[in-house]
Amino acid sequence: MDYVTKSVMVEQYLNAINTRDIDCLENLFSDDVVIEDPVGSIPHLGKDAALLFYTNTVFESGALIKQTGPIRANSDYAVIPAQVCLGTITIDVIEKFVFYDGYIKSMQAFFGDDNFATGN
Repeated sequence: MDYVTKSVMVEQYLNAINTRDIDCLENLFSDDVVIEDPVGSIPHLGKDAALLFYTNTVFESGALIKQTGPIRANSDYAVIPAQVCLGTITIDVIEKFVFYDGYIKSMQAFFGDDNFATGN
């Protein structure tokens, strides 16, 4: 998969989160997608589990996400810096995507306690 295609898919993923578009996520994910958010937590295995996570956790929380720097991509991988906003809380995140056969095969969100900030 080329750089442009990966970039477009990452943009579609971010837009789907911000617009609560579960159908878009369903079309982006492989049937056996693995979502680990955050890394170290129990992964959500398979499309049904991933969509349930986004619906019940991400969408319900009101989370918004924005890319904060350029995509880095090579082979079947892409990484972006991002910021998740939950009201007055922001979380600086690195999101790693693995692509396979035209789909997102996995997404891992890297962040920890030191990446949270509060403000107005």
